[in-house]
Amino acid sequence: MKKLYTLVLALAYFSITVFAQNKEWEVGMFVGWSVYQGDIVGKTIDLKEANTAVGITGRYDYYYTLKFRTNLLFGRLTGDDANYPGREDRDASFQTSLIEFSGMAEWEPFGKARALKGGKSKFFVSPYFLGGLGLVFTNPKPKFPALGRPDSQNPAIQDIRAGYSKIHLAVPLGGGLRYDVNDKWMVGAEIAGRIPFTDYLDGISESGNSNSMDFYWFYGLTVMFKPNR
Repeated sequence: MKKLYTLVLALAYFSITVFAQNKEWEVGMFVGWSVYQGDIVGKTIDLKEANTAVGITGRYDYYYTLKFRTNLLFGRLTGDDANYPGREDRDASFQTSLIEFSGMAEWEPFGKARALKGGKSKFFVSPYFLGGLGLVFTNPKPKFPALGRPDSQNPAIQDIRAGYSKIHLAVPLGGGLRYDVNDKWMVGAEIAGRIPFTDYLDGISESGNSNSMDFYWFYGLTVMFKPNR
């Protein structure tokens, strides 16, 4: 797993530093939160389980309304039955580190108007929508204090013995708002959910709802810089 983390870091560093030499590229960072949505939290985003997330990103301006972007994001996911009334009997919890390496396309419908306005004195906030594909690396550590009977029919025992992968494909979908501070600096606020196609993001499935997948979210701010403009 450590070798995979090293490889992902090397690929992200290479792609961002090499392509940043092109004047059409922007490089920057993400600061925000990662939020889990799954068997322990439920069907809605619960900010009680938000954890700090950071990352680096590079974005290529293909056209005014279309951009391509690569991201390396670090976060943490947590969930605890103790935070939700009525779940004391199960008394499960989990935590996991989270590393995501992804590529995305951004569609900015008013990108041309924003770019042509430009300048510090001309306030223009432009919405954008994003989607893509990535790899997510996790290491879930679930806890099942109420294990009950120690046999193969026990859902907790089934989850403990499950041979699930810690590497998942993920599809990011979301959007945000972008503002050009000047010709070199841009800031954005965005939120995007991730579909990782697994119910074992938290290490819990049979003990929860094995008929639905887990999800996670990143939301926060991006600060981008054009080094060659």
